[in-house]
Amino acid sequence: MCLSITRVPVVTIALSVVALVVHARMDGAGLQLDRTLVAAGEWWRIVTCHFTHWSPDHFAWDFMMFALLGGACEVTSRRRTLITLGISAVVIPLAVLLWQPQLQTYRGLSGLDSALFGLLAVDLLWEKLAESDRRSIAAIGLLIVAFIAKTGFETITGSAVFADSARGGFVPVPLAHLIGFLVGALTSVAAAFTSNRFRMQSSAPPLRWPAI
Repeated sequence: MCLSITRVPVVTIALSVVALVVHARMDGAGLQLDRTLVAAGEWWRIVTCHFTHWSPDHFAWDFMMFALLGGACEVTSRRRTLITLGISAVVIPLAVLLWQPQLQTYRGLSGLDSALFGLLAVDLLWEKLAESDRRSIAAIGLLIVAFIAKTGFETITGSAVFADSARGGFVPVPLAHLIGFLVGALTSVAAAFTSNRFRMQSSAPPLRWPAI
């Protein structure tokens, strides 16, 4: 498998600009996920909630990770990045509504950040497995373990690892991070399976990502 740089990450740049404008110019309460208002028919909050944040610190961490991870994913495959963001943008808030009934509101890019991390980590894992690069495989594995440990820590303590949740007046939502990671990882797995199936049917050279 070979992952190649293909393009400028215009989608990531555009969404980052949206996040900046929302944070600087708009009231988060008007865009956040609010289960009462969603139940009343304001379904658009399921998507807009990702661009709202509780504090400058919360925004800074989420924005930085989104720009870095989104850019890294998109230059490799815009299609996989869009699929990951599109699915996770809807599935994460729905999971919060269904499985976190104690939360009245939800904000932040961190769930999408986690989805991008899952996509990038598993994409790189496929590549390094194909190259039999044991050191890189171990490094990627450690990053995934660190992500799981971070999620566990936030679940147990109710405190965010990076942003100051106490000062920002919010609690982390590890469920959103886990769901996001799974969406990104499964998107990569599905892409690899599709490529491998095509290779088997056509007797093409060893597994390589399609040029998408």
